[in-house]
Amino acid sequence: MIYPHTELGDRVSLAPNVMIITQWHPIGPPGQRTALLERRPVRIGSGSTVNAGSIILAGCTIGEGCVVLSGTRVTRSLPAHCVVAGDPARIVRRLGS
Repeated sequence: MIYPHTELGDRVSLAPNVMIITQWHPIGPPGQRTALLERRPVRIGSGSTVNAGSIILAGCTIGEGCVVLSGTRVTRSLPAHCVVAGDPARIVRRLGS
């Protein structure tokens, strides 16, 4: 599932059941905790791979040449040339450029 406002670089590989979400609800005042829907683009750099079941949340940028391992939840932007895993994503290895 890829929401609008997603930018994919060249040679990006997406496995099955990947979710790229570009919408979110900021926390509102006490009278209505879910404020109006906002959009924040997601960018995935060239040569990156996002493996099965991963979720990339609104506003994140994944640098070029990254590998997002299966089942990872990306909640913040990632530098180029790294392998990430976990919930939330953490860098488990740096790759050469």
